[in-house]
Amino acid sequence: MSFLLSVIAFSVVTFAFLVVERIYRSPTKPQWLDREIVAMPICVGFTAAFAGSFGAVLASALLLPLPIWGDVASAIVVVVAAMLAMRALFRLISPRRLAH
Repeated sequence: MSFLLSVIAFSVVTFAFLVVERIYRSPTKPQWLDREIVAMPICVGFTAAFAGSFGAVLASALLLPLPIWGDVASAIVVVVAAMLAMRALFRLISPRRLAH
């Protein structure tokens, strides 16, 4: 996976997110976009696309001498590591619930 291709993919995902954000902020937005059944898959799709493309950028920037499956595996490892780090961070900064 080339670095340029992964950067282009990340840029396309970012641009698509900005377009969708502009549609959602528009006063003439279609009413069906407000439904949760539509908004949730859009959120999940953008989250997966951001994480995957960010992981691909980092994995291709490492310049590991691996075939394409190695790049995919390292991208997945980067995404999982970032997810675990954010989970740990949110567990540290979120208020503790009292046991009743």
